[in-house]
Amino acid sequence: MGSHTKKKRKNNNPQINFRVTPDEYNCAEKIASVVGLSVPAMAKILTLQKRISAPKIHPDIGREIAAELRKISSDLGCIGGNVNQIAKHINMDAGFDEDDMQEMIACRFEIADLSDKVKKVWQALN
Repeated sequence: MGSHTKKKRKNNNPQINFRVTPDEYNCAEKIASVVGLSVPAMAKILTLQKRISAPKIHPDIGREIAAELRKISSDLGCIGGNVNQIAKHINMDAGFDEDDMQEMIACRFEIADLSDKVKKVWQALN
């Protein structure tokens, strides 16, 4: 009797792995079953057929824009806090005095300044 030895074949093809959530996998599974494919086969087809366009902006500019947007977001949060404090003060029957008016005017100018910054960011993106 001869011995049954299996020769292992080496697969030198590169492999791509990625993780998905259970919900994402279920969605992919449903789509794959509709077209009669396995999830890996569908992922391979979609990966190889999908055109990827180059970014519209340079990565360095994108980082600068992201930093500016983070600053604007932070500033908006501060302004929102100021407005909430003023509203709370007014709603406590304390009235609306000259200091409150000056604070509101300052907030309005800050908002206008941030609006200009947002416009500049949008112009940089277009």
